[in-house]
Amino acid sequence: MNARRAWYAKELSLPVLVHKETGDVDYGGGKPSRQWAGEDCPVPAEHLRLLRHMAKRLSRTKVRRPDLSEVNTMLMDGAVAQVEAADARSRFDYWVRISTLDKRRPVRIPLTANRRFNEAPGELSNFVQVSVTPDRSVRFVLVKKSPVAGPRPQDGQWLGLDFGMVALFATGDGRLLGQAVLPYLSELDRQAVELARRSSGRASRGRRTSVTKSSRTGCAPTSPTRSTAS
Repeated sequence: MNARRAWYAKELSLPVLVHKETGDVDYGGGKPSRQWAGEDCPVPAEHLRLLRHMAKRLSRTKVRRPDLSEVNTMLMDGAVAQVEAADARSRFDYWVRISTLDKRRPVRIPLTANRRFNEAPGELSNFVQVSVTPDRSVRFVLVKKSPVAGPRPQDGQWLGLDFGMVALFATGDGRLLGQAVLPYLSELDRQAVELARRSSGRASRGRRTSVTKSSRTGCAPTSPTRSTAS
């Protein structure tokens, strides 16, 4: 009922499956088959009354809906996005088929992979990460399942590593690895501070509004009256 947004419906019927032999009712949805027949089951009036009561309580308490305006990354697994290798005649490397709200009308997006991704070992996963960069361009990231690592060789050399912040690792032979990590972490810290500042600003405005409303609806103190005896 919530998925159909029937919060204030006076009458409502939901599709159910009824077993043809036993008469059992399956409310979980699904497609009719040889054993299960599809029917419309009317929702009891007390259930609709309870749903209206819950919707009114939520509207009175002013539950805030999640604000997704600051979200710039979306993760889609195989239930939403299917990654397919392109045909050899195509000038693209992969196609991502993304399901939409329109049934049987998916969106197919062509992708061109870089050389490192094509040469990396592993099996392609049905997983896509879509990000909107600061310059408003859209970036798609695919994932490969890494193969099981084999046994480590026993004829290697010892290598000393020193963990730091300016450089992520400093090797014993003088190499500095990961020098771009600190600027990246600084940018993430700046974004986190900005989000915290905006969130605290919204909360403080909400508190000020509630205090103002309560002061307006409060009762003013009455002045004492004098009575004179005649």
